[in-house]
Amino acid sequence: MSPSDSELSDMYDQLIEDSDSEIVPVSTSTRAPPKKKASQDQEYKLQKVLKPPRATTYAAKALYDQIHNASIDLSPEYQRDVVWNENKQINLIDSICRNFYVPPIIFAVTVERDGTERRVCIDGKQRLTSIRRFMDGLIPFRDSFTGQKFWFKDTETASAREKKLLPESVRKIFSNRQIVCVEYVELTHAEERDIFKRVQQGEALRPDEKLGIVSTSRTAFIRELLQLHVPEGSFGKIPWTTTRGTDFSVFARAVYCIETWFSSPANVNPYTSLTFKTLEAWLAGGGELPRKFQAQVRETFELLMKLATNQKYSEPFYKYKKVAPVEMVFIALLIFVHGVLPSPESRLSKQALSAQISEMRVFVRQEFPDRVRMNDHIGKKLVEYIKDIERKPASTPQGPAKFKRKWEDSTASAEQLLASKHSSSRRKLLTPESPTFSTALEPSTLYPKIASSPRQK
Repeated sequence: MSPSDSELSDMYDQLIEDSDSEIVPVSTSTRAPPKKKASQDQEYKLQKVLKPPRATTYAAKALYDQIHNASIDLSPEYQRDVVWNENKQINLIDSICRNFYVPPIIFAVTVERDGTERRVCIDGKQRLTSIRRFMDGLIPFRDSFTGQKFWFKDTETASAREKKLLPESVRKIFSNRQIVCVEYVELTHAEERDIFKRVQQGEALRPDEKLGIVSTSRTAFIRELLQLHVPEGSFGKIPWTTTRGTDFSVFARAVYCIETWFSSPANVNPYTSLTFKTLEAWLAGGGELPRKFQAQVRETFELLMKLATNQKYSEPFYKYKKVAPVEMVFIALLIFVHGVLPSPESRLSKQALSAQISEMRVFVRQEFPDRVRMNDHIGKKLVEYIKDIERKPASTPQGPAKFKRKWEDSTASAEQLLASKHSSSRRKLLTPESPTFSTALEPSTLYPKIASSPRQK
């Protein structure tokens, strides 16, 4: 028997307090709005009140079908990744089967022109994903008393012979289990994000995940870059972390650094902080980025993609087990500063950029052998590294360098061209006047400006 509307309303009042996390009404802005002096004769009224949501229930099978036919969107831009492990997902299936409490799913409902309803999942992605995976036969039902595992569906895998299917009667019981849902209609995108933000107040979202909640022209530009370059969770095949908002924060920080350099290279040092608060404020304010700047950012990431996907230049990205997020940020900055920003004749070649990326990764691990993390101390060192490359005059003789360097040309990919010593001052670029400069290598392949300068006798 289906519950009455009044029972559902009571149920909603009870359940909404126990979602994935505590719902705490907070202001969407860090500043309190200016207080207006109310007239003594005027009665106070609430402002910007949402339309009351409706409480309802759907069978697990109905939700499953809507997910598969794309009537339910589990991944709006602000939504986080799937973070529940398999054990948590199995425990939820047990709760549903045994009629234990499951917090309500929160949807934003829109009606299409043909009259069909489309739902966006504001809260409940982990629960709906668990239901979908169970009914797809990807996770089992585990009996709480015996520990025995039963499967909803035969997936016809190599191990399918060992899987024991649930009896048809139990599968029907699960399919018909009612899942409580709360539905909002006629929400704006900003209101969707606001609800999500309020629901997640007690959820301990990672800072990187919180950045994706903001909706501005700048975050839209970052998402455009992500959709273009990270379509399947990886930038080419670079081994870097893209889960839980890491990819968004890396791209956002890279664009932020590029904009700082683009606006005024002289002001990049002292280092501009990359803390969460600084980045959040930059994403939230300042208006749309200039078109010329956007074009150069796109060119930067396109060049990064070419380096990462070409075997001639991709070796530096696989030099270590993983590329740290902070390395991804400053690899993009290095490419912008030396491969995009200068005039065409002054830019480093792809081979030279690849070599510089390789040396920068060696450098940061020599300076910080314990752990390469996203912090201002490491960021400052990497900015200095990139600025050092830019400041090298073509006629300056080679002095002692801070660490060993290896340059590769397309015609001599494995040849070691330069080995210099450690120094506490600054790194020196290879020049034709350097005693270790290989006469077998044409300077123009690496540095057109150097090649055009006369050699010193």
